[in-house]
Amino acid sequence: MRLSVVVLTTLLTVGAAFSSWLGITSPTPTIPRIEINPDGNNATIIEITIPGLETETKEIDGENWTVVQIPGEPAITGKVGLPQLPVVVRNLALPDNATVDVSVVESEFEKVSGVLIYPTQKPLTECEQPVWQVDETFYQKDLVYPSELATVKLQSTWRGLPFATIEINPVRYNPAKRELFITKKQVVQVNHAGVFRRKVIEPWTLGVLKNAYRQSRKVQPGRALD
Repeated sequence: MRLSVVVLTTLLTVGAAFSSWLGITSPTPTIPRIEINPDGNNATIIEITIPGLETETKEIDGENWTVVQIPGEPAITGKVGLPQLPVVVRNLALPDNATVDVSVVESEFEKVSGVLIYPTQKPLTECEQPVWQVDETFYQKDLVYPSELATVKLQSTWRGLPFATIEINPVRYNPAKRELFITKKQVVQVNHAGVFRRKVIEPWTLGVLKNAYRQSRKVQPGRALD
């Protein structure tokens, strides 16, 4: 791996950035549609449609790099030096003793060519100096990154309530060809066979649970915390 690391203040020229809209199905900035619905007691369906991406161009040492973002979705891929791409992350409440796996039921992408995607940079502390890091070897590879369309990022419990964190990659990139693949529609099935048991929780935690899981609309297959 050839990782180029350069101190920004000494060797790089950073040009002015600007924001714009890369429309796929909508000519104006529009938030994505993400629907989460139960599929019986043992599965949940996540359906994503993305009208387009917010973009920002950064000129660094004579190269124009493009930052892409899904409106309202702050998560990004986290490997420093590799292409920084938006990620959709959702937490789903689970039955007890559930076995969780994901499968992609449907996937339709739009290809955009000639895009040099900005690499993920290291998060900085107050005492650190900004540096520019790019894995030049990776950017020469003819592959699609990330390799997985959807993964189970985490399966755990919170105050005795089981949940899973599902990570979906609706935007992918071929660095060698400079091709960006943007989801027009993606349907993911989360399988979670298990048995629901009644939980006794402290009353004050109900509001916390609602806020934590309401992003998924259906916090529990077939059930809501209302």
